[in-house]
Amino acid sequence: MSSRWNYSVPLFFCFTNATLIVGVIPTDDDRFLCRKCGKKYAGKQLVLSHILFECGVQPVIQCPLCPRKCKRNDVLQTHLKNIHGIH
Repeated sequence: MSSRWNYSVPLFFCFTNATLIVGVIPTDDDRFLCRKCGKKYAGKQLVLSHILFECGVQPVIQCPLCPRKCKRNDVLQTHLKNIHGIH
């Protein structure tokens, strides 16, 4: 029997399986905990993104106006806007 949903997805794209692999822990307050560092996130996708791209990574993106360093460019852009008034 064929199904239109019968396809193969690499494991690292499947959030359900990734949860089992990386150890995202649901908490009592409907949030998700990073097992590695203890940070809580509102959504499973957010904590998985944190685990894959941020957790344990040193900040390397330097603010051109102050000593602040960020792990992600979008965080630097928010910093520039909120702290330095640059849009």
